[in-house]
Amino acid sequence: MRQQLAPCCASLVTIYLLCACSQQESSEQLQAWIAQAGDRARSTAAAPAPMPVTASFQPRPYLLDGDATPFGTHRQAAPAAQAAAQSDERPPQRGPRQLLEGLALDSLQLVGTLMQGREISALVQAGGTLYRVRIGDYLGPRFGHVQRITDSALELQELLRKTDGGWTAQVVVLPIAVDAR
Repeated sequence: MRQQLAPCCASLVTIYLLCACSQQESSEQLQAWIAQAGDRARSTAAAPAPMPVTASFQPRPYLLDGDATPFGTHRQAAPAAQAAAQSDERPPQRGPRQLLEGLALDSLQLVGTLMQGREISALVQAGGTLYRVRIGDYLGPRFGHVQRITDSALELQELLRKTDGGWTAQVVVLPIAVDAR
């Protein structure tokens, strides 16, 4: 019975496929439908808004004397910064200028620390001379105020002049010299 059923099923599938192919639309009908849909879309679409009128651009020439370039690292200092650099104005701090304030931080080396009771001090070398520095002392040209001393570093807060005339704080760490250990 299975042998008789197999050719019958095969003929039914073939008839179904032939009927499905006869229902397929022709390429001309498809092209006509695409054109009709495009016409409908064009007729219902709104026109884009016109572009706004802008003022005409007036280029300005770059006038600067010398080798300076607007893309380089050369920048003119702001007038307030120039005035602050020319004057010896200091931010509010205690007492007169200390000895190590006149030296650049690059010339100072932390070579060790001392403990006396509960008070820690740093040993800073500058130009072959050894100085004892405590918390609260001032170092360097940027009004560096010593905040913390550890066995491996000295932490100070520098004050930098802003272009508007105010001051901003920056934390700087002076590590112990490698050859000091």
